[in-house]
Amino acid sequence: MWGDKGKIKLMVDGTCVRHGRWLRLLGFDTEIFIDPEDLKNNLNERVLITRNKKLKEALKGGIILLPEIPFWKSMNFILKKLNLEKFIKPFTRCSKCNREVVEIEKERIKGKVPHHVYEIQDSFHICPDCGQIYWGGSHYQNFLKDIKSKIGLNI
Repeated sequence: MWGDKGKIKLMVDGTCVRHGRWLRLLGFDTEIFIDPEDLKNNLNERVLITRNKKLKEALKGGIILLPEIPFWKSMNFILKKLNLEKFIKPFTRCSKCNREVVEIEKERIKGKVPHHVYEIQDSFHICPDCGQIYWGGSHYQNFLKDIKSKIGLNI
């Protein structure tokens, strides 16, 4: 569902974990739940994305049943179904725990990233919950290429 400041809140079950991680990388608040009870408890706050037809029938509320199509087509399906294209903000959330990342001074991460990364990068972000550090290396460029070529979005 749409949370504060008009931001959509999503959740995925065990059938769509990869989708959940990519949605986080795109900047969407996406919880990954494996336990069906967690799904039920959060259904009023979040849109559920699943491939589980029985789960869709058992639960009522905002549920998107993902068709059995290849991964990139299904990502495109989600983005279009929920009209999310204009809200994409890459690498603003932690892909591990879903928390919004914050900028951190370069000097504070010395010794916490590979030496060569520290030497060539100037901008770093960190997850305040799990401590994961992010920077705009080749993975960032590859991510943008994948989004452009496989989903058709130019971000």
